[in-house]
Amino acid sequence: MTKKHKTSINYLKLPIFTGSRNIDTSQTKVIEYEENDVKSIVEIQNGNLSNYHRKLFLCLEYLFIKQNPTFKEVVYKIGDKEEVRSDKILITSFNEIREILNSKSKNYKQIIDSIRELQRVNITSTINKKVDNNIEKEMGSQFNLINKVRWITNINKKDNNTRIYTGEILIEFQDFHIQNLKSNYYRLINFELVRRLSNNSVRFFDYLNLNSYYQKEGTYRQKKKVKFEYKKLVEFLLLKYQDKNSYRERQFEKQLKELKEKGVIKSYEWEHDFFSSFLHINLSQSINLWGTYNPKQIDNVEKLTPVENKLKEYGVPPKQREFLVKGFSEEYINNKLEQYEYITKNIPHKIRGRGSYIYNSIKDDWIDDSFTEYKEKNKQKELKIITKKEKNRLEELHNEYEEYINSKCMDYIKRIMTEEEKKEIDILVYEKVKNYKFLSTDSSKSFYEEIERINIVKNRIDLPDYNKWLEIHKE
Repeated sequence: MTKKHKTSINYLKLPIFTGSRNIDTSQTKVIEYEENDVKSIVEIQNGNLSNYHRKLFLCLEYLFIKQNPTFKEVVYKIGDKEEVRSDKILITSFNEIREILNSKSKNYKQIIDSIRELQRVNITSTINKKVDNNIEKEMGSQFNLINKVRWITNINKKDNNTRIYTGEILIEFQDFHIQNLKSNYYRLINFELVRRLSNNSVRFFDYLNLNSYYQKEGTYRQKKKVKFEYKKLVEFLLLKYQDKNSYRERQFEKQLKELKEKGVIKSYEWEHDFFSSFLHINLSQSINLWGTYNPKQIDNVEKLTPVENKLKEYGVPPKQREFLVKGFSEEYINNKLEQYEYITKNIPHKIRGRGSYIYNSIKDDWIDDSFTEYKEKNKQKELKIITKKEKNRLEELHNEYEEYINSKCMDYIKRIMTEEEKKEIDILVYEKVKNYKFLSTDSSKSFYEEIERINIVKNRIDLPDYNKWLEIHKE
């Protein structure tokens, strides 16, 4: 890599990922910013990636640090013969990524496509420096988010069938990326929280992290209040600029609500004037937590697990927190905290003393009937959504199967069938179609002739049934 400067190091300040599910890599984006009399011009190609790409990228960083927390050169064994020695590669799998992302779907194609799209992002930066009243340009750097990707295939032989599939994924990060992770150049981030956030909220959480921390005497400190201009917020998140104030508020309503429920922010308020809109946010005492892999310079920050931090935010004293975390599962505690959040929002008169209520509700297993009913309704809604998705997917598969069969039949007619066989089938088709009284045009007639021709051929050649095709299709 060439000369380092602000752009190449802290590229997360660049609008690469959107705050929505949309993806549009066709447009090249050029942005400018000035700092300490140095003007940087940055060109981003194949950016505008979705919030899912951002969550996946964070997942890959998390897995890399988990795999190699000391950043030392490691020898990785690939298969039976090959070995790779490196201090900047991650070896993972589809299942590991799915598990980390809390993904219920086995859509491996989405993971494959997304990793490839991350690799295609190309960033070029130019620095304009003022030297003796002259503007001098120098190239800063050209780089991608991911250096190399390799799909490691495995071969499975069973019952005379050979199946080749992707077993592991090898991802090589850029040198400067590893240096950033090593020196903790990036802002603080709690991946345990990120994996529980919806994709849309992840990008907003990114923006909070980029703007809520500052360094003082070598230590990261967090602001208690932040103020964001609407225009800058949508520019960073690559969202559509809304003219109406009500639309602007609605645009971020779900993200703000979720981050408040998760304990990241305490409260928020919109301010509108003639020229712009501003979002005022009161932050929780710690919007992030430090886990096992943290640099030494922030040893003074209290290290808590996500559930401990949430109990602390709700005012549960240290000794009681320790008792709850040791005595009850994280899932059970989170369910009780969710119950507390529901009661606070819908029947607040039931709460007298936040910390004591939470402690006793966990210790004594307090159950609120209205919350239980609410959870059951949500569960039924989720089941309906899953059922609908499965139904739609089955319909898609049946359509794909029909297209496959039709293409095989047409291929047989064009390439394999003799002229005598074609004439024989033409007679059979004619006998069938001539009885179709509803046909009124030549075009509709030829359409139904084609259908009947395929139906006749379908019964004459060896084609897989739907279940057999499905097995092949999945492989």
